[in-house]
Amino acid sequence: MRKRDWVALGAELRAAIDLRPDWGEGWMGFHKALHKSRDADAADQALRDGIAACGASVRAALAGGMDAKASFHGMMQLAGTMKERLGPDA
Repeated sequence: MRKRDWVALGAELRAAIDLRPDWGEGWMGFHKALHKSRDADAADQALRDGIAACGASVRAALAGGMDAKASFHGMMQLAGTMKERLGPDA
């Protein structure tokens, strides 16, 4: 089994979500890479930041009369993971 370089993967995903902050799957991967790198606080913050970024994209899409499904789905996926990790009061 190959050992994964979670730190390098985290850096690559961070660069990708800097380019596209509404990419929910990117935020999920970034969270996982941070978690696997044993940086739980940063991993949890990535969930919060991803929810905020996807939420902003949803608001902008709706205000502009555009489709917000992808960003909404990403936001809900991140929120579900946050609820699992931190409990319902997170």
